[in-house]
Amino acid sequence: MTGTVAIRFDVSQSIGAGHLRRAITLGDELVKRHVPHLFVTSNDSCESAMALGVPKKQLVGFEPKFGEVDWIEQISELTHVITDICHHEQPSTESTIQQILQSKRLSVAVVDSMPPYHFQGDKTITPSIVVTPYLDAEKLREAPHCDQWLAGVQYAILDSDYSTLHQSLGRNLSVTRDYILICCGNSDPNQMSEYILSVLLQHKDPKINVTIVIGNLFEESRVDYFKKIAEPSQNNISLAFNQNNIAELICNCGVLIGLVGLIRYETACLGKPSFLVQDHSSFEPYLRNFHKSGLGNIFLIQNQSERSEFESIVEVLSTVDGFSRMSKPNADAFDQVDGLGVKRFLDAFLNSEFDQFI
Repeated sequence: MTGTVAIRFDVSQSIGAGHLRRAITLGDELVKRHVPHLFVTSNDSCESAMALGVPKKQLVGFEPKFGEVDWIEQISELTHVITDICHHEQPSTESTIQQILQSKRLSVAVVDSMPPYHFQGDKTITPSIVVTPYLDAEKLREAPHCDQWLAGVQYAILDSDYSTLHQSLGRNLSVTRDYILICCGNSDPNQMSEYILSVLLQHKDPKINVTIVIGNLFEESRVDYFKKIAEPSQNNISLAFNQNNIAELICNCGVLIGLVGLIRYETACLGKPSFLVQDHSSFEPYLRNFHKSGLGNIFLIQNQSERSEFESIVEVLSTVDGFSRMSKPNADAFDQVDGLGVKRFLDAFLNSEFDQFI
């Protein structure tokens, strides 16, 4: 008998690709462990998933109106499920995960999110593991109902390239000042990339190099806009297209400016200074805590004073002297995020119970 792990995730223009990127990272680690696995998402998200790197032969689509049982019944040897579906477009996460728990006897792990989009769970049927991979998560939210709770930044789920680069740097962090990297995720639905670039261009010294990550889910008109901005060579602006993994780009930049997301842990893992914006307050306690920790800088720009502060910092970064001063490595962040969260999570999830299936 062969057991199979299903990785259930969501991806879309409005959700972005962070959940999918974690799913791919989990899949890569399962490959190293020779554990059979499949990726699961709704039928209308399959095209996006494949475009962003999920192999077609390992992708199972399902029709949401039929519920989670639709895909569960398709996988005859299913033994373990990992869900990454806690986000603003899935407010009914509780009931969705309960469907999975109730369908048949499975070991279920929930990759959690920050309140208000987080899993709490029914006491009657609980997941094997809930992992909340965020800084000080155990101090900032109540414990979920589960057999085991893995909470904290040590469980941040990052691609293995981050742990590899982290280990090769070995805290001998070099001061790289090649360019400013602007990254606002794979979709950036509220056009934070344009906002950040417009602020930067108001004062940018021609000698400052800028690289902008163009996400896979950017609309065509936006891609055309950035191409026109980057066309004059004297602007020293370059574009990085279709980058699901930007570890090397982060490692070689002087400073990263962008939108809050998984990027805050990726930059921390590589010891890079980051200045990130968020345009709503849903996760305010977590983001304020992250900012105070020194792992990175976050500005809730719906607050006018924080928007002004962020814009002032970008103005400083746009000068040669300011960029030189502010692009020093962040050793404290480097020490706290090592990129091994996916290994710790799967070590806990794929315990001796799984041995009978492989």
